[in-house]
Amino acid sequence: MNQLKLVAKGGLLSLTGDAVNYSLGYVFLLIATHFLGPAYLGIYYFAISIAGLLGEFAECGIGQGLMYFGPKFEVEKGPDGSLPLLNFALWFTMRNALFLAGLLFICAHPLAAFFGKADYAWLLQLAALCIPCGAFWPILYKYCVARFKIVEGILYGDILRPILRVGILLLLIFLGIKSLTLIGCEILVGALLIIIGLYLINKNWGLSFLTKKQTSPSPAPNQPAAHLDKKEKRALFVYSVPFLPLNLTRGDRVILLITAYFLLPAQIGILGVALKIAALSQVILTGLNFVFRPLVAKLYAANNLGELASIYKSITRWIFLLTLPLSYIMIFYPAAVLSIFGEKFSGGALALTIVAVGYLFEYGTSATQVIINMTGKSWLSLFNQLCYFLLIAILGVGLIPTYGTTGAAATIAAAIILINLLRLAQAYRIIQCTPYSFYLLKPILAATLAGLLCHFIGSAWPAIIGFGITYIAVVLLLGLHPEDWDLLKKGLLARG
Repeated sequence: MNQLKLVAKGGLLSLTGDAVNYSLGYVFLLIATHFLGPAYLGIYYFAISIAGLLGEFAECGIGQGLMYFGPKFEVEKGPDGSLPLLNFALWFTMRNALFLAGLLFICAHPLAAFFGKADYAWLLQLAALCIPCGAFWPILYKYCVARFKIVEGILYGDILRPILRVGILLLLIFLGIKSLTLIGCEILVGALLIIIGLYLINKNWGLSFLTKKQTSPSPAPNQPAAHLDKKEKRALFVYSVPFLPLNLTRGDRVILLITAYFLLPAQIGILGVALKIAALSQVILTGLNFVFRPLVAKLYAANNLGELASIYKSITRWIFLLTLPLSYIMIFYPAAVLSIFGEKFSGGALALTIVAVGYLFEYGTSATQVIINMTGKSWLSLFNQLCYFLLIAILGVGLIPTYGTTGAAATIAAAIILINLLRLAQAYRIIQCTPYSFYLLKPILAATLAGLLCHFIGSAWPAIIGFGITYIAVVLLLGLHPEDWDLLKKGLLARG
């Protein structure tokens, strides 16, 4: 099972990088909550959400196109045959980013006034700089994944980037510029990653291909083309553009903007922190799906559905096994978790519980999205994300004015559950396989037994620690699926 070895090795490497990335991300959040407070965080979420949405328009889903066409071009055109993809994607995205940054800078005052935040128009203008600064690295990162340059992507994207964020955040706090701290940090980190990205490109492929004209003449025999032809660009856009709605609704930007229209900055900050905490288990989901994505495209293209189904089930089992205990803690001990970030955020306890329920459902179905995307069914993703956006908009406008942060949490949870049910049905139609088996009852039983045993412990943190230890013990006692042991062993023993 060479493919299983590949996904195991890449998944474990990615899990390592993501563990560092997410850990430092929560260190960043911990520092920000204690030194800045809910109101500063709330206005930061407002400004960065708008800049982030415009950044997605700048990319237009091209990053996902690199993930799909990168391996394909390497097979069809030979080594480095996919470099024209990177060339086109970087120039296309950066030009769009500069244009949209200028547009946001000009329209900052009326936009801030629309949201009832007219006093913060200057912060929106500053956030405009985040668009071009943040556009370069995501494109290069996804290309590295497509080329299986896993170590480079992890070293610079998952390890160095969060280190820079924490270091620059502390520096700006030390300088005493509270209102500029968070946005300023994003700008400086993005600028540094552009420099690092150019270094990485030069090291691996040289910078010369970036300066070749898109309309350069045909290459010499046995040499890759320096540009994409019209047919290739059309195919790239047809595949990529449907991911734009998916990326627009990714994370919590849309719900935070709806919340920003109705609620005060401090309430936005509390909700934003609750959402970040609820997404803690994303490190596991992202890590195990890291190499699974291009591998799905490869196995599906080869019509190797048997091996694809086997890995699909094993990935789902591992995601559910590892995310279930974290979800349990957030659902039953939300106040204790939020207390880490300060008493001012305790008002988000109910919101954290509700969102954690929704995310638990997503973790159990997360691999379905990979199946849909990497088998070329990107238009299904477009349909799904349009439905998700409509659910968020309708439920958000209906619930947030009355129920505040709790209504926002209910909106997210309901939308996640409904859309993932739809994705589950679609993935089944594509490969005629579900990711579930009776084995999934084992972690559920383990969590139930651990929860019952620790229920009568009075103090929250001893109960949480006891639950974690008991859960691990029961899971090991019940035993892992043979294929999951094989996946783990191949990942741990992988070399080179």
